[in-house]
Amino acid sequence: MISKKKPVSRLTVIFISVVIASGSILAYLSINNISNLKELTEKRVLEEQKNLAATISENFQVEINDVAGRFPEYFTSDNKYNIAAVKLFDTLDLVRNSFIIDRSGKFLWPWFIDGLVNRIEKVSSTRFKMNYASAEQAEFIEQDFRKASQYYLVSLKESSGTLDSVKSINALARLSVKMDDGAQVLNYYSIILSKYFSVVNRYGFPYVYYAIPQLIRIAGPSNKEKVLREIEFCISRIESGDIPLNHSSNDILDQVSAWVGIQVTNDERVKELKKSIQEVRTRLAFIDRNTDIIRESLNREQRDEDPLIIGKYRALNGISKDPQELILINLDADYPAGFAISLDQLWSKVSGKGLIEDAEFAYEVELIKKVNGVNSSGNRLATFAEISPYFPGYQVFIRLKNEGIIDEFVRRRSWIYGIALALLLGGMILGVLLILRDISREEHLAQLRSDFVSNVTHELKTPLTSVQLFTESILLNRINSEADKNEYLRIILKETESLKRMIN
Repeated sequence: MISKKKPVSRLTVIFISVVIASGSILAYLSINNISNLKELTEKRVLEEQKNLAATISENFQVEINDVAGRFPEYFTSDNKYNIAAVKLFDTLDLVRNSFIIDRSGKFLWPWFIDGLVNRIEKVSSTRFKMNYASAEQAEFIEQDFRKASQYYLVSLKESSGTLDSVKSINALARLSVKMDDGAQVLNYYSIILSKYFSVVNRYGFPYVYYAIPQLIRIAGPSNKEKVLREIEFCISRIESGDIPLNHSSNDILDQVSAWVGIQVTNDERVKELKKSIQEVRTRLAFIDRNTDIIRESLNREQRDEDPLIIGKYRALNGISKDPQELILINLDADYPAGFAISLDQLWSKVSGKGLIEDAEFAYEVELIKKVNGVNSSGNRLATFAEISPYFPGYQVFIRLKNEGIIDEFVRRRSWIYGIALALLLGGMILGVLLILRDISREEHLAQLRSDFVSNVTHELKTPLTSVQLFTESILLNRINSEADKNEYLRIILKETESLKRMIN
């Protein structure tokens, strides 16, 4: 019986040892994992930030390539440039300030005149020249405005072309201003605005630029509506490119803006005028910023200095005065054309693609300008990365929205690990206790069985001894009388019944 208990005890000891060893290893690994969890989480955050920055940079390039690939063909069948096609491109997403230039760097769209105009003009007739000279003599030297007016009218009749006509009409309008004849001023300048709005003098100055300030000056209650219509027409023509821009355009726009803000009460008309004015100002600012850059790129012998995009467009980013825009230009065309991509609009589109929503942690993503060529932050859980080689002055800055989220994350995970480990260890301990209890119960039952057998054995020995003794006596004829024999048999019967009761 003892030999049967030993194997069970050895297996039990081995099982308990294995459980304790496993629990100890698991507890050690859990504690070690909890202690390293913060460091591992920080590494995950930095890695996710780098991946996010790389994705944003890649999307920047994809968007730039997409825009360059959608630039329309702007040549007609006879290889003349098609301004209408380039105008349309300004309405596309991410694009602003599309342009066409000639090989000398003069802007064909937007039409901008810088300096003297070299063109073949129809030669004025001798009679026109004589009458016009006489008119100027009367106007500026003799100060006889009526006489001058007569000569200007004669010169208008002798005009041999558009330039002579508009020159005479402009002079008549100027005389009307000096004679304080508002009706005639409005009449003459209205003719210039309606028929000769695109005509410029030899200095590149549009004749309508003479008209607008004078119309604003004579505007009053009786003619304000007509003046407003003329100005609306003129501004719309400037916006559409039918009236050229020059270095005086901003002054004209300033005068119109000031007058409209004071004199015009119709909010919708004011809104439309200001919208058109702002569009023209944007073009003027682009030309002012980038004329030298574009002309330099045309004359540059080593064009490989400028990155090539979609096979034909050069990126003039490195020398741009405005690092917030990328200028793309086709330098190999007879009439080079290009456009600018706004960094703000590009960033807005790329950052609005829901990249952050897919991240494990919540981040703040900003586009920031480099400070002294480099950026740094005291936050070690922040990432600076180049946004694009075409915008070298800017970086993407990524940081956690809640810098304490890592401690919170580690604390939450520590609680989870701790509770799980405690439950596991508790389960192991409970299992061991249950096993020990079962072992103790088995040993107790074994002892009870042993005691029972001992007791039964002891109880059986006495009657069996009596039965054996009296039976042997009878068999060996050791009985003296028949009475003794009957007594022995009675005892044997009694002990037998006793054994029967004990067994039952």
